[in-house]
Amino acid sequence: MTPENRQALINWHRTELYRLEQEAADALVNELANDSLLAQCKLLKDTVGIVSAVKHFRAGTGSTLLLAKHAVDRL
Repeated sequence: MTPENRQALINWHRTELYRLEQEAADALVNELANDSLLAQCKLLKDTVGIVSAVKHFRAGTGSTLLLAKHAVDRL
């Protein structure tokens, strides 16, 4: 893989992670506005899991698979 291709792939992943963070935050706001306390607690737990996975991925201590698992679990 060329350095340019590697950088393009890194940039794509950063953009995708930012998009996932924004979607999780938007979903949290929407759910908190419309749901019961129990549902709010569950959603908050799910969102924290996604954000944690993103932070570990960015720090190089997590995996794409873990990040994808949290995103799919949230759907």
